[in-house]
Amino acid sequence: MRYNIPVSSSSLPAIKRLGLRGISCISLTNLDGSPASHEVLQCVADHLGPHLQSLCLGGGSPTEASFVALILGCPALRILDLSGCNSLFTSGMLLAQPETAQRVQQALSGLRELSLASLRDLADLSFNRLSSCAPSLERLSLAYCHLTFELGPARGSLGPQDSSPSQLSFCNLLRFVKERAARLHALDLSGTGLPPEALQALGQVARLRLQE
Repeated sequence: MRYNIPVSSSSLPAIKRLGLRGISCISLTNLDGSPASHEVLQCVADHLGPHLQSLCLGGGSPTEASFVALILGCPALRILDLSGCNSLFTSGMLLAQPETAQRVQQALSGLRELSLASLRDLADLSFNRLSSCAPSLERLSLAYCHLTFELGPARGSLGPQDSSPSQLSFCNLLRFVKERAARLHALDLSGTGLPPEALQALGQVARLRLQE
């Protein structure tokens, strides 16, 4: 069962009660960058974090700092939904600090499912930083993100130094899929305008056995 928690100071007592019950699946609504939201996120990390397995921030606008603090307090996460959370990716600096990325990677080591749907500012660099913090990822959604398609003779052969800081490219995604082929079970590219040649390139990835 997923508990929908509105982000406001009045929710703090309820969060503490849910923590005593060991609730593991929540969705936070009306999340923004206000002090009240920061207080709620800290309360979630303190009281729900140790046993939280599924967290949805869909459509919210958390600050990068409050998001990182929340994730560091949730080491048992298996499902993370950041769909529509554009505020995290606007600057392109999320997890840019190696020390922060290393700590987040430790917290997300068991993450299995990640939704990055409907993110207008998601770019290769920020995608690579976040996905590298989730080495056990099995399910990924990039639905309705803007993907650029530039497939050439050496499709998927670009190196990390070619990752774009301003756009999300299919070539970068293809490289990710090749690296994670043995583990990846589901890939949602709905609404990305996937052309036939891109689908063909995915179909040629060795060891890729998508179930969805």
